[in-house]
Amino acid sequence: MNLDKWISPELLCNLIKLLKIAFKKNNRAKEHKENGNYFAKIRCYDEKSRLLEKCLNLSKIINHPRFSFGFTRDDNVDSFDPFHYIYYFQIGKFQISFHSPYLYDGIPKFKKKWIGVKNESFPFDLRKIKSLILIK
Repeated sequence: MNLDKWISPELLCNLIKLLKIAFKKNNRAKEHKENGNYFAKIRCYDEKSRLLEKCLNLSKIINHPRFSFGFTRDDNVDSFDPFHYIYYFQIGKFQISFHSPYLYDGIPKFKKKWIGVKNESFPFDLRKIKSLILIK
């Protein structure tokens, strides 16, 4: 019996839920940055970093044909900007990415390309994506 057929879709659903929380924390940090609330911004970015690490660790155990993740280094950022690493999560044609100052251990290089969409809204809708992640 192929356990991945049952386990991977459930893990992907949990990953999507964690990514959504990280996405909200990231957006909240940007709002605090615009409002000049330095300490709230730092707190939100710290929470996003903890969630990102959990998402990456969960991604390491997901074995699904439509899922990929990894990192790239962004050499185009200003030398004063600490966010040199970009972490990607992709399910089918849907993708989300997070910039981070940290290089986490054991994360593969992302082999695909950025799809060119800035995430103004969260790209994964569990109701729509469930049929995509079910392994037949």
